[in-house]
Amino acid sequence: MLLHQNQPLFLPPDADDSSQQVTNLEIMFPCSNPVNPHMQNLQSRLSTFHERSNMWPQRHIAATPTDMSQAGLYYLGTRDRVKCWYCNGGLQNWDRYDNPWFEHAKWFPQCEFLLQQKGPEFVENVTSRFTNLNRPNIFNPVSLSASNIKQSTSLPKIVDPKENQRQLIQRAKEEMTKSILTPEAITMAFTEEEITKAFYNQLKECNRPFASFSTLVNCILNLQTEVDITPTDILSTPQINQVSEASDLTEPKPVTSTDKHVLEDLKHKQSCKGCLQSKAAAVFLPCGQLSTCVVCSTLSPICPICMTRVKERI
Repeated sequence: MLLHQNQPLFLPPDADDSSQQVTNLEIMFPCSNPVNPHMQNLQSRLSTFHERSNMWPQRHIAATPTDMSQAGLYYLGTRDRVKCWYCNGGLQNWDRYDNPWFEHAKWFPQCEFLLQQKGPEFVENVTSRFTNLNRPNIFNPVSLSASNIKQSTSLPKIVDPKENQRQLIQRAKEEMTKSILTPEAITMAFTEEEITKAFYNQLKECNRPFASFSTLVNCILNLQTEVDITPTDILSTPQINQVSEASDLTEPKPVTSTDKHVLEDLKHKQSCKGCLQSKAAAVFLPCGQLSTCVVCSTLSPICPICMTRVKERI
């Protein structure tokens, strides 16, 4: 943006604060060197979504085409791949509730259009949460004083915001496979899915594997009563290019009598076999049965399911 000689650098003191801030950001970040100037106009970016509305996975992404376009992003026409009109930074594999401005700042914090629209404070607040993120280079970066903006030497590429999560899933599987605690947990009738989920949450929270078998068992039991993202949930999420256009993806299926029977059976299995009121929360060893609540577990010397004598209770 070129200034006339008599044009003030800042608005008068009585001007609206937000208008003054916008003007100052436009002066600081004029966006004079775009990579894709043909997409500078908001309507041009928005039209890329409308022209391929049958391709854009709107059912799986809460952010609208308008949200994407306002964040400087335009649709490439395949899956959920988008690019910034100014810095050419690309994003894909969007989670349902990802925010376009947040992801733009997370992966391409030196984008001049981003800084002009949201300001350095917003960008630095986002990047401070991901200090070790390996970000791709962009063609026209703005030099910032923030030391927490780390860049790699690779060329611009389409990045995956969920790569860190997938790496953690893979690490959880590897830790579960090599752990000496896994075979013992399997003998207690815990599934590989439950064990993997426990390892995933342990690494996510503590960044280290389990130190004892009792800790692993307690984690599995706790996760059975909590709603959380599991590795199998993430890996089973359909990819955009695999999603069918059938209507059963948009309308919930009615609950059948078979579903109700399964739910009742599951509820019975999770209830205490002693009082039949509380939820089963104690594991008997060596049989590994989860059969009674904590109170009832102290009242019987044998497991009520398999009649094995109890040597230890967890």
